[in-house]
Amino acid sequence: MMKTMKIKFRTDDEEEFDIELKPCPFCGNENIELLCMEDHHTKTKKVTVRCRNCEVEKTTTGAIGLNTKFLVDNIVQWWNNRFEKNKP
Repeated sequence: MMKTMKIKFRTDDEEEFDIELKPCPFCGNENIELLCMEDHHTKTKKVTVRCRNCEVEKTTTGAIGLNTKFLVDNIVQWWNNRFEKNKP
């Protein structure tokens, strides 16, 4: 079973929820960061998950009015997805 990192995530509007991130799919590092940024000039919100070792990252973007939890759930699902080989 693969180890996961449990963290609490708090949005700007003080919504707090727990998320679980698996280690990096490329290097196996468990030091993963989750960043949420708003750009009021472009009226977008970005959520990025990044390995602090090999620096691979994935970003998802949405409108500022979009629920932050939706973006976080989307990026966490992408990060945690792993291809499983069929076992004979």
